[in-house]
Amino acid sequence: MTAEIRNPANTPPERGDLGVTDIQVERVTLTYRTPIFTGRGILGHRDVMVLTVSDNDGHEGLGEAAPLAGFTPETIDEAQIAIQRWIDHDTAPVDSPTSRAAIDGALLNLWAARAGRPLHELLAPGSPGSLAVTALVTGSNSEELAEAARQAVTNGHPGV
Repeated sequence: MTAEIRNPANTPPERGDLGVTDIQVERVTLTYRTPIFTGRGILGHRDVMVLTVSDNDGHEGLGEAAPLAGFTPETIDEAQIAIQRWIDHDTAPVDSPTSRAAIDGALLNLWAARAGRPLHELLAPGSPGSLAVTALVTGSNSEELAEAARQAVTNGHPGV
């Protein structure tokens, strides 16, 4: 009798375990289709760090650090420094949750690519391959919000 050994979700594989041979990080600015109005101001774009880890066989894993000023405990600059520290010293950034998410996401996606299976199947066998998502609606007044909500429902979103 053989037992399947799985890597639990709370212990992601480390880069040495996966044969990581190349690491790239890129800062990207994403522009929202429409501005997002919040109690803290208007958001028109968001800076993110995209982390790509690769092995010698051509498998890649992607992760993203997406701190949001005023909403997350660190800035994009702090996230970039934490990721660079991990690249240089293989030291997990415990004080930067979005950087840790980028690293974990990239390593987990590389693990799945090497296994030739979707990540959700490795982490939770039998889990669905897709999930319904709600829509983020934005507007500067109640009429715009109501119209955006109607449009989201028309487009098939189960909730807003």
